[in-house]
Amino acid sequence: MLVAAHLREAVVMKRGFALFMLVSGAASADTYDVPPRLTNGEQFNEAGAAFGFCLAQQRSFELARQHHPDLARTASLVEQQFNSRTGDACGSLERQMQRSVEAIEFGKWPSFRTSLVERLALVIVPQLEVLGDRSIAAQFVEDVRSRSEGEIDVAIASQLIRASEKFRKSPESQWPRWTRTWETAASPEAKGLTVRVRVPLSFVEADPNATHMLRKWTLPLANDGTYVMLNVSHFPFLAGESLPQAMAEFESTSPEQMGAYSVEGLTNARLLKSRAVTALRRPAFVLESEAEGSAVGYEGRMRMHMLMALVPTGSVSIGCIVGVPKTNSAHLAALADRYAPLCLLFLSSLTDASKP
Repeated sequence: MLVAAHLREAVVMKRGFALFMLVSGAASADTYDVPPRLTNGEQFNEAGAAFGFCLAQQRSFELARQHHPDLARTASLVEQQFNSRTGDACGSLERQMQRSVEAIEFGKWPSFRTSLVERLALVIVPQLEVLGDRSIAAQFVEDVRSRSEGEIDVAIASQLIRASEKFRKSPESQWPRWTRTWETAASPEAKGLTVRVRVPLSFVEADPNATHMLRKWTLPLANDGTYVMLNVSHFPFLAGESLPQAMAEFESTSPEQMGAYSVEGLTNARLLKSRAVTALRRPAFVLESEAEGSAVGYEGRMRMHMLMALVPTGSVSIGCIVGVPKTNSAHLAALADRYAPLCLLFLSSLTDASKP
């Protein structure tokens, strides 16, 4: 009941953000521990919806404790649990919005925030009167307990997890609670491929930019073109090719040979690691390399993790790329090391979607 109410309130918050348009796309900070500033109306709208959700939930806890002292301790523990398991996302989101608003007009945030809270109060106060009923208040507390386990609207959760400074410092810590499942059945270009992967909620789904790519997801780390990208690609068998033939070739190919094939044709590329593994119960390879290029529209240098696996329809490649613009090449190694655990978790999430 209150979940739906909070989401309605969050939508109302969007209206205020439509008034602001940033005129600068400057980098958000000298560190990648904080999310980049919001740079357009759509981003402000989406962040505003999540901010409204946070304010509504906070006020609900306050009212539950005020009306029902016997619930106060449990309510406080559940609130702390939610904040901890979302990486203090609500606090991080507010700091992101403050930086973004201050970039438009220095000193504007206090009055801007006050105006938002006042508008939100007009909507939520009448709806939250039901918290005077103890059974409803107790159910709200249990609902938030479920939210802290990931049972929360994906659009809101994505905004919160993307803003979390804790998860930016330790990206793999959002696994597996703050991930969603994507299956190739969602792509019209899958051509019989039936696999699934788990994608962190902090990543935004985007259209493919390569011939065999089925889907990609991106996470901007700064407004200068520093990013992480996940992707799934499918390479169907050509006429005359078969799975037994491909398995024989994989089994007879050394990791070094497969690594050399993976960087062939890339600019200033170097192979870092290559090892034979088993994926989908068939021979496969995990590769790590660096090269120059563009994966999301910015030329720079990239660190790439890739899993090449065989499927009945051909081969599937899932990858995780950390990229920086040429001017920031010195940051690549540290960022790549930070996101490597998350990259490997993404690669290991590949499973057969046709199996229960």
